[in-house]
Amino acid sequence: MTAFCRVCGAADPTTVLDLGTVPAADHFPPAETDPMTDPRHVLQLALCTACGLAQLPGDDTTAEEPRGVEPDAVRIAGERAVEEIAARGWLTETTVVREYGSPHGGSWLPGLRARGVRDALPASADEAKATLIVDGLGLMHEADQAAALRERSARLAPGGVLVLQIHSLGTILRQRQWTSVRHGHFAY
Repeated sequence: MTAFCRVCGAADPTTVLDLGTVPAADHFPPAETDPMTDPRHVLQLALCTACGLAQLPGDDTTAEEPRGVEPDAVRIAGERAVEEIAARGWLTETTVVREYGSPHGGSWLPGLRARGVRDALPASADEAKATLIVDGLGLMHEADQAAALRERSARLAPGGVLVLQIHSLGTILRQRQWTSVRHGHFAY
């Protein structure tokens, strides 16, 4: 287990959920396998009192994250995000967009291109810096949150805008939207 916050580096995030050792949610052995032999992993959720990030303090699983079919809720949230980006005036004829995607599927690029962005580049491209970087639920899949934020910032042009779509822990708990802890998610 890490003793430091994944994003701000503060020492000893507070454990707020401890489920002990449990099988990984994405482990699907053959039906004839004895379930008592399933590998078990510590599953905890910690909260950093310095920055408020809810996070896995450690995760020794190696979830294979297949690209998923985009749920309607994620698609609608992406469309609303593009509308908000446009309403704030962040789209011009010179906007260069880079996108960090997630295994949850979908892309904001078609909606951004439809609004006149002509130069949409994938996050792996090493050309000119972006004036707009969008990340639709991608950041939560990064084990090193601080490094992932530094990378996104390094790809941003001076005066550019970074838009992050994240899961709000407060909303998840209030609306009882929790589907899994872990499963490739390192932070909420």
